[in-house]
Parts: sequence; C-alpha cells; structure tokens
Amino acid sequence: EHTTTAILSLIEKYGWADYVDLVEGGHCVLLFSEREAREAKEDWKKAIEAGITTKDQVQWLTTEETKQEYGAFYPMYRTGGHNLWPLKLVTRMFELARDGGSGNKQETETVEANSKDAIPLPASSNLVGGMRKLFSSFLPSQQSNPTNQNTKTKTDPNNQRPDALDNYQLILHTHTAVHSVHPNEEDSSSFQWSVHTPRGNVNAKYIVYATNAYTSHLLPHLSGPDGIVPVRGQAIAIRAKVGYTDEGWKGEGDHKGLSRSGWSGNEGFEYWFPRPHPKSVHQHQPDHQKLDGDEDPNDGLKRPLIILGGARETLKDGGYGMYETDDSVLDPGASRGLRVFLGHVFPGKFPSMDGRDERQSTEDGVEVEWSGIMGFTKSGDPFVGRVKDANGEEIKGQYIAAGYTGHGMPRAYGCAEALASLIWRDIFHPEDSWSPPEWLPRHYLTGIF
Repeated sequence: EHTTTAILSLIEKYGWADYVDLVEGGHCVLLFSEREAREAKEDWKKAIEAGITTKDQVQWLTTEETKQEYGAFYPMYRTGGHNLWPLKLVTRMFELARDGGSGNKQETETVEANSKDAIPLPASSNLVGGMRKLFSSFLPSQQSNPTNQNTKTKTDPNNQRPDALDNYQLILHTHTAVHSVHPNEEDSSSFQWSVHTPRGNVNAKYIVYATNAYTSHLLPHLSGPDGIVPVRGQAIAIRAKVGYTDEGWKGEGDHKGLSRSGWSGNEGFEYWFPRPHPKSVHQHQPDHQKLDGDEDPNDGLKRPLIILGGARETLKDGGYGMYETDDSVLDPGASRGLRVFLGHVFPGKFPSMDGRDERQSTEDGVEVEWSGIMGFTKSGDPFVGRVKDANGEEIKGQYIAAGYTGHGMPRAYGCAEALASLIWRDIFHPEDSWSPPEWLPRHYLTGIF
C-alpha cells in the first residue's frame, strides 16, 4: 500500500501519468479450482481480522457473474490496482534526480569517470535540488539544509554533515557488468571496497547490491535455496481480437470488449494486463478486414496488446525455470503455454491455438516474446538491510535490496526507500540508531534494528 501511494503521488506531482502509461483499471484474480477459491476466501477473512483490508475493498464474483462481465468461466475477485510502464517510470525518476525536476533544459557538463560513456550531467546545484526532491519524503529533515543549498555552515557536533548533498554527483554507467567485489588493498582507509568491471575498477566506501537474481554471483554465500535463486520467466505481447469497451467497442458474449483491468490466475502462475494506446492511434486505423456489404460498428478501433507472463508450470522438466540465468533463451513449453492461455480463458477474445503448432503459426497474435530472470527466496520475501557474510556477521559498508520473488513492482520502491534512509543514517549519523519505517515488514530486514 505504501509503495502504491508513494509512486502515484510522485507521478501526480510531476505530471508523468501519460508518459508512463498509467492506467487505473483495478486488478482481477481468476480462481481456477475450488481449493484456490477456498484458500483465497480464508486469506481474505484473516486479512480483515488483521486490519490489512476491509470488506468493501474486495469484490467477489461468481462464475456466472464473471462470464457475464468478462467472458471467463471461473469465479474471481477484484480489487483496486494500477499498471504502468516500469522503465519509463524509472527513467523519469532518474531524470528528476539528475536535473532537479525543473522541467527546463539545463546546460550540462560531462563528468569524466575513466569512461568514454560517462553521461552528461547538469550543474551540481541542479543535481542537489533533484536529489533533495527525490529524498525529501523519507530522509530526516535535520540532516540537510534545504533552505540554502550552496552555503556551508559550521560543524555542529550533533550534525556533522549539515549539507551533505552539495558534493554529490549522479552518474549512470550502462553496459558495465560488475564481475566481483573485493577489499581494496591499495587504499582501504578511504575506500574499503574495489568493484571490478570490464571497464576498470571503482573504489567505494559503500555498496548496495540491487542485483536481484544475480546477487549470488557477487555474494556466493547467497546461492542455493537459503539465498536468492535465479528463476527464468517468459512473457509475450499478444494482440486481442476485440477492443476496449471504453473506446466504443460494440459486442456481446465472446465478442464483448475488454476492460482496463490487470489480471492474474491459476494460482498466480499467469499474469497479464492490457496496454493502452493513444487516441490518435486507435482512430482511423482499422486492423481487421470488414466483410463486403457488412457494416462493422467497430471499424477504426484498434485492438490492444496484452502483456502476458507465466507458464512456468508447463515446462517439461518440471523445474519451473529455477536456477536458469540465461535470458536469451525462450523455452518452447512456455511459449506454447502462453499462446494457448488467453484464448482458452477468454474464448473468442484472443486467438485460439488449440491443436495447432503455435510456434509456426502466423495467426497466434503474438508480436513480441522475451524472457527475464527473477530472484526468488525461500520465504518469498526480499532481503533488505546490511549484508551479512556466511557466518552471519555484518559486512561493513555493504547493503542489499534484492530477492523480490517476482513481485518487484509492489515492493522494490519501498524497499529502496527504507534502505536509503538506513544508509544515510550510517554515513552521516552512525552514532544514532535507525528505526525502520512502520510500513516496512520487519521480516524483510537482514538484521534487528
């Protein structure tokens, strides 16, 4: 809930909604079996008892109600929810931190970092303003001097860095894989860690492992079932056979249009949501053939793309994609499972590939297919906090936020926010204790605070 509120607030404040394709369509969960439906109801009742949700925040639909409204033959429940384009959101957040969020083009200077690929950066005053805008929601106000960014003040024994952001710079190095992290043998007093990359080494005082599925490559003791297990997921973008009802699509039964809802089903193995398309695109660009002599009321309406992920349960080896780290591979079993799924669940609304060779068909509606590597933990919860070694001892100057078990969207932002406040405290006020935010589940933390 905190992550959703914080992200929506950020989007609204800076007017990013159109750019990030924000859609408030709710979230629907299809219940494929009696056991799944029973357990969902039990979880809902327990959540109400615990004060996590209220009765009016979840609406339950019978199989018949689901069929009438959505065209699927399963019971379901629906809640509030949004979807957006994550990379676009992260891009805007980066630009805010880099440019100060003024919305105006600034003269930039290139910061050399022993790399021809260093990105242009604005003057430091703009950068500081941007960092403050991004951090102001969770960093203690007494740790900076927001009223005068360029004025140095005398050192206060209770505040050793009154304007700590003045000397910060933000540099993003893409295509720079980290191969290993070692103690810095040359200058351990100033920079205790050496980060090794193909483009050279970077010496650092503090390191954050936001490496999710690949964390065990750098921290070998986090490999295996007690650490973070890489799991390959697969997704497609498939074109629907019907349009959006809120854009004027006319149809009944199997030909009824789509809503803007995001979805999941089959115990969460499959998850999907429709992509928005601009008004200028769906008007005057019919993407279907109209029969001679027939008047099609949907002429000129674009059929949306649906982003569908999952089908790990269909893999022939029964391994659910676990311990797979190569995201250049597409599993044939998952490819078939994804192509069949929506046509089976929503008859008539998507291409039905039953009985055909889906990988060879040109009528499967799939326009893009890809895979990616997720980071799973045994508990299903991420690791957030200071890094511990194999003996359970904290490693000075190293932190982690990783292991989201396929649920990074509702978790990563809040985990990063909490971790940033911990790091800030450790750097500038190490003598003080740190209290996690009330909204952060305590079982996410790597240590006791």
